[in-house]
Amino acid sequence: TLKAAAGDAAEVVYMCDAFAGYSDPASLYTEWGATPSDAGRYFEACVFYAKISGKSPVGNTYTAGLDAAVATALQQAAAKFVLGE
Repeated sequence: TLKAAAGDAAEVVYMCDAFAGYSDPASLYTEWGATPSDAGRYFEACVFYAKISGKSPVGNTYTAGLDAAVATALQQAAAKFVLGE
């Protein structure tokens, strides 16, 4: 836990660790590997949702245009990374 400027506790999410824990981490990056792909950005959103809310993203019907099976796999991976589900 890091301390924010105002003295409030803040937490850091190490997205590189989250990406590395996904079953197909290469799919989370664009072809040159420097920036997240659409799937990577969706996964980031799922991770942040779980971290901020303390709730699982699994079952969210918004897919950001991704195939439903891919979105579900990303939701499940985010829940596992953040919540241990």
